[in-house]
Amino acid sequence: MRMIPEGFGGLTCLMKLDMQGCEVLEEFPPGLRNMCALEELDFSQCRSLTTIPEGFSGLTSLKKLTMQECEALEEFPP
Repeated sequence: MRMIPEGFGGLTCLMKLDMQGCEVLEEFPPGLRNMCALEELDFSQCRSLTTIPEGFSGLTSLKKLTMQECEALEEFPP
């Protein structure tokens, strides 16, 4: 799977998302910013991940973000 389906952002009560080791994942849908309860997000070893969607700063409950070994990541939005 190279990207997460658009409807994924509808999981507004999800508190932890572990995407560790999804080596073919290239991008997340813009709906990620709707996951307002998300506290932990792990992108470790997502080696093909090139972009993080704008609005990522809208994850106001986020306490832990892990992004080790994301070699293809080009930029992180403000």
